[in-house]
Amino acid sequence: MNADLPPEARRRLAELHRRTTEPLVAAVRDLGVPEPDLTARLLGGLLSAAMAAVEPGADPRQTGERVKALIGGPVTHAPHPSVCGKYSANNYPDPCPIPDNTL
Repeated sequence: MNADLPPEARRRLAELHRRTTEPLVAAVRDLGVPEPDLTARLLGGLLSAAMAAVEPGADPRQTGERVKALIGGPVTHAPHPSVCGKYSANNYPDPCPIPDNTL
């Protein structure tokens, strides 16, 4: 998808995108996951697809469970205690584990 935008508009879009993805990249980096930038981009794509599925009517609980199953592995391991609460203080979701019964 290439829009015919002036260079300044492209730079501004890139900056806005960077600002919106920064919290996810930081959380992934703090978890010690390899290649945090790539991992965050892949997770962002999965989350975007989940939101796109829920909007027209997919069950949110079932979609959330499927996302959790797909992520699995090192991304869902318990973070180092120093990370817990770090992002919630900055209005970002806390990266600490969420109990299974909350989805």
